Amino acid sequence: MKHFDKTVNEKTALKLKELADLVKDNYISDQNNAMRGGEINEISGVSYSGFIPFQKGGYSVDEFYSHAFSSGESLTNKEQEFADKTSAECWKDFLSDNGLKESTEYDDLTNEQQNDLSGYEIESLEPTLLRYESWVDDDDRIFLRLSAGYEDAPYYRTQYDETIKELTLEEKDFLEKDLETLAKSIFKPLTK
Repeated sequence: MKHFDKTVNEKTALKLKELADLVKDNYISDQNNAMRGGEINEISGVSYSGFIPFQKGGYSVDEFYSHAFSSGESLTNKEQEFADKTSAECWKDFLSDNGLKESTEYDDLTNEQQNDLSGYEIESLEPTLLRYESWVDDDDRIFLRLSAGYEDAPYYRTQYDETIKELTLEEKDFLEKDLETLAKSIFKPLTK
C-alpha cells in the first residue's frame, strides 16, 4: 500500500484493493470478447521524481476487448458508431488502393481480395480497452469510474476514454457499502 498517500485510512486502501480484485475476477473479464483476463495497476498517490499526483492513490483494472467491428459487439453505442465509421473508411481505402469501383460489394471480391481486406481491417481497428478506476481524491472522497478507450488506440490515454459510469462517495459511505453492491452499480450499464 506504499502507493497511497500517508493520510489515507488503511481500511479504505484495503477495501479499494479488495474491490479491484473483485472487479478483475468477476466483472471486467466476464464481458463478451475479453482478451487477457484483466490486469490490476496501482494509481500512485505519492510524489516522486517530479511526479505530482492528482489524487491520494488507488487502482485501475484494465481489459482489452475485440473491437466492435471484428467481434460484432460493442460496449457502448458511441463505440459502435466509431467502429462503423472506421470500417467505412477502411473499405474506401481498400477499394481505392486496389483500383476497385465504389459500387463494388464484398461478394464481388475474390478470395485473395477478401483476405487482403482482412489485413486492412486488422491494421485499422485496435482493440477496445475497458478500464475501471478507483481512487481517493484530495477531499478523501472515493471516486469510481468505468470507461472505454478506443479512439486513442494504441495509446489509450484516459482523457480520451468514453466514460460509461462514474460514482463519487464519501469515505464513510464507501466503507459501509458491500463490495458486490459497489461493483454491480458501476458495471450495471454493461449488464445485458
